Amino acid sequence: MSSRLLFQRVRKELGRDARVVIATAMPPAVEGRPDDYRLAPSRLIEDDQLEIHAVGGAQACDDPMAFLDGTQRIEVVGYVEATPVVAALVAAAVRLRVGGHFTTVARQQRAVLVGRPDVLESLAGTYTGFDPVPLPAEDVLHPLKSLEGAHRLIDIERSRLERDVGWVFRQTSDAWLVVDGVLADSGVWQDDARAIGVSKSHATLPFGGADLERYLTLPSGHRTSVFEPATWRIAPVRSWGLRLWPHEGHDLFHGLVRVEVAVPAATTAHADLVSRWLLAERAPLSRPDVRWDRLLYGVAAVERHLRAR
Repeated sequence: MSSRLLFQRVRKELGRDARVVIATAMPPAVEGRPDDYRLAPSRLIEDDQLEIHAVGGAQACDDPMAFLDGTQRIEVVGYVEATPVVAALVAAAVRLRVGGHFTTVARQQRAVLVGRPDVLESLAGTYTGFDPVPLPAEDVLHPLKSLEGAHRLIDIERSRLERDVGWVFRQTSDAWLVVDGVLADSGVWQDDARAIGVSKSHATLPFGGADLERYLTLPSGHRTSVFEPATWRIAPVRSWGLRLWPHEGHDLFHGLVRVEVAVPAATTAHADLVSRWLLAERAPLSRPDVRWDRLLYGVAAVERHLRAR
């Protein structure tokens, strides 16, 4: 069943309860999370000060390469006593590319309904096909604050699904695996020398002051010195900034990604080689996606697969 029909069904089911005010739109104010924006100075591993390194021209990886990504479709389906009830369909998949051809080798999906614990408990039995995910038990919150909390829980559910799918894939394949996002939030990748994390988000920046300016004005086809991010939570990793496309005429974040690898893989030669591979993954362009400047083609192929289901 498509996500559109799934959300229509849960609205119809919840609408049978007179307490529920059905909703069909997500308030735009919940889209941004400025509380996440911060600087977290990191420890340099390569060089005595932050340096800029040319990595050479784009180089296609000759080995099989897989790509892991997840998606989430979120809609507010109703309100109970001014408290939002949020439905989401989260999915994750790994697609393996061999000889230029993609195949889906692992995939999982889950539908969740997020709301205040007492609200979800009172609605039990009125809906089908969704797993209840309660918000933390707190005092009555502003509705937009509840929506922000729901988004965070859904992000966590999607990340969990991505880790599960990645683990399933790793049991049967040692192919290079490009993960859309960070490796440091999961022990799954801690010792995986053939995993590559590519983060498009810059909510947290790894340097301040003059180093931040150097980081954000990185030229195209160049990388920064390798560093240990201060933000790792579960597994320490090694990381570097990489500019995929020139930022001149756009903005400082245009074409900028942060790459992560496991500690055992973090040599200068490996950082340069992986960077050349990622430069090759820019083509074909992932337009019309607004993130095309940071979205690798293989990752975009996984997203298209998931959104078509």
